[in-house]
Amino acid sequence: MKKSEFNPWRCIAAASGAGITLLVCIGVGVFLGVLCDRYFGTEPFGLIFLSLLGGAAGMWSIARQMMGK
Repeated sequence: MKKSEFNPWRCIAAASGAGITLLVCIGVGVFLGVLCDRYFGTEPFGLIFLSLLGGAAGMWSIARQMMGK
């Protein structure tokens, strides 16, 4: 099989992997945000900040994957 041939399964796998990566990064950010809010008593701010940070980390990871690095 040639490298230039279109493979829909590979595209589906890449899209699924990107979605799972983003979901896990945001989930970890939310989990750590809730833990920090409970420990420090800063109720919505840890959750907001760390979930946004998790989203940014997920987007960064997806961008690096798509660029092939």
